[in-house]
Amino acid sequence: MLPIKVVCLLLLLFATLSFTTAETFDALYSRVQRYMPVQPRPKALSDEETLSNSNKIGRGYNLLTGNPVCYTGTCQMEGFARPIFELNYNKKAQGTCTKALIPDNVDIDCLPSVEVQAGTEIISTLEQLQKTNGQCKPSGYFQFGECQCNDGWTGLDCSTSKPKPVVLSGTLCGLESDVACDGQYPANQCSNGWEQTGKPAVPPTNYYGCGIPPFPVVGNGNQCAKSETNSATTGIGTICGYVNYGLTVLCDGRNPYSDACPIGYQRSSTASQVFFCYKTDPSVADLPGTMCGRTLHYAMSVKHKPDYRSVTELACGGYYPGRSSCPPNYTLRYGRDHRHRNPRICGGLFIDTRTEIWFCSKN
Repeated sequence: MLPIKVVCLLLLLFATLSFTTAETFDALYSRVQRYMPVQPRPKALSDEETLSNSNKIGRGYNLLTGNPVCYTGTCQMEGFARPIFELNYNKKAQGTCTKALIPDNVDIDCLPSVEVQAGTEIISTLEQLQKTNGQCKPSGYFQFGECQCNDGWTGLDCSTSKPKPVVLSGTLCGLESDVACDGQYPANQCSNGWEQTGKPAVPPTNYYGCGIPPFPVVGNGNQCAKSETNSATTGIGTICGYVNYGLTVLCDGRNPYSDACPIGYQRSSTASQVFFCYKTDPSVADLPGTMCGRTLHYAMSVKHKPDYRSVTELACGGYYPGRSSCPPNYTLRYGRDHRHRNPRICGGLFIDTRTEIWFCSKN
């Protein structure tokens, strides 16, 4: 059944068309225009509160042209002080934004978590926006509608500190006289919080009356290793990735032999053809491929004679890689030096030397 108002309007138009056939279209339009402002506004179908201006777009029907039109905002029909058709406030909004009724076929956007009151003030500066929302602690700043936390902090207001990553004892840093660890070269000494770890000792030069191959070089300390497991940041020179002994370990997905190292790291190659990345920015986190713990095994075999063996072991967080053991989230690596396996003739005896390495790399 048509509403009484619509029926009256149709009767008015029918009477106008029946008895004033000589009137022009503009005259009809003018009569309808004068009629509408004096009519009462329709009421909601219930006594419940309605949410004014909640419609995103209101659609009506132009009786003169027979076309649907939009009567809200900039598309409101020119010449009318208010819309021809009112919206029917019968619909309840989904969620908990409001209990007021909203128009049929209309949606309302709810802003989560906070109650927002709309006003006419234009926010033109970032300072105004910061004052309207977001209680960010000094450990963060307000941006894009939420608190952006500085490194090491989390939470809605950046008030919760995140635990620093634990760095295991045995994490390796520097190399001989080629790469310093926290400003000290491992061949000489290591800084506080680090300890020297050397290569295996080679036999004396008169071993079986034969010359000793030049590798490994006798040194006071081959690398520096972290003394304790704690949250202290590892220093400049921390090693990530490793290419040697027929072994290739990537540093955060990059090959130290052929690729550029990650940001905050630098590529190094030594005279002994060891390739790796080492940290140049101490604030950068330890990346996947960081070396930890090490077992070096040097052996020399002479036919018909007892083998000479020398081993150095360094644990990674209490785990010994030479015993096939690495901490959780670390991978065991093994490599063998093939460059010094050629037999040597010494006094009619065949001599074979080899060096093997085991270490753990961070996942």
